[in-house]
Amino acid sequence: MVEEYGLHNNMWFQRLYGLKEKWCTALNRNFFSAGILSSQWSESTNHALGFQASKTISLTEFYHIFEEMVKRWRSEEERNEFNSIRSRPTSVYPMVDLLDHAAQVYNLALFRVFENEFATATGTRAVECGTYGSTLSYIVHSSACSEIPHHVSFDCDNLLIECTCRKFQEMRMLCYHSIRILHIRSISEIPDRYILKRWTKFAKKDVWDKLLPNDRRKASINDAINWRRETLINFNKLITKCFNVPEARVILDKAYATAHEAVHALSTSTNVECSTTSSTQTTNQIPDPKRSITKGRSRRKKSGITKRNTKGAKQTQYEAPTYTPIPRLF
Repeated sequence: MVEEYGLHNNMWFQRLYGLKEKWCTALNRNFFSAGILSSQWSESTNHALGFQASKTISLTEFYHIFEEMVKRWRSEEERNEFNSIRSRPTSVYPMVDLLDHAAQVYNLALFRVFENEFATATGTRAVECGTYGSTLSYIVHSSACSEIPHHVSFDCDNLLIECTCRKFQEMRMLCYHSIRILHIRSISEIPDRYILKRWTKFAKKDVWDKLLPNDRRKASINDAINWRRETLINFNKLITKCFNVPEARVILDKAYATAHEAVHALSTSTNVECSTTSSTQTTNQIPDPKRSITKGRSRRKKSGITKRNTKGAKQTQYEAPTYTPIPRLF
């Protein structure tokens, strides 16, 4: 095509060829896209909004629809996250080591994807075709489907595995060719380098860690309220016991005076430290500017008679017209 149409020095064609990884499906497997093609982005959006949205819908109605949709998504996300953390997924297949480790690491949705890949891997055939040091080379193909066989290389020492289907580079999930090799080599766990954090149960751990200080502050307030309630109950019981015993009342009064002095000394030292810290901080105060005197306004103070007359006078109120009068020339 380049020779036929003379596109050697065509700037548009050179720029298009420089972006070939973004539009050529045979070359974009080296980039993470979660398996979503560019043509599916608009389809996914239309599918999500198509249940109520239409071409004639207003912007306000679309905003309300989108807001309700986001609330539903967040609710489903919280429910799925709770189920993933609190429950353990089960499988119709025997829970071998790889499946058991995937159930511990992945969330529920990604575990089902891994389960399907593992089920497909059990129906494939792996043929060893060479050994290069600690790296083994296999050809994995399935007799049930008509796809071409793929070459899988596995480094036993470093647990490095690579497949020509490039699914891990595209989705960050191991393909069934790689799972087949891990299974026949009796690897009990998925290597850490092949577990993407966003697919795991603890993908939002950083978010919860940021919210932890707020939770601790709320917990400290609740602890103080509980302490106050329990202390009131305990002192009420103590006062009831000392009510008819004069010697016990004297002991309670002395204990109260000692505790009051200790608490007062502690609060005084705390207030001094806070005042010292605040005094060291410098603040720039912006003074109120001098007000200008408008025309017709005097600084002379008004007498009491003038103030009384002004206060009692009724001010005329003006209302805006409710209609526009018809203009007349004559």
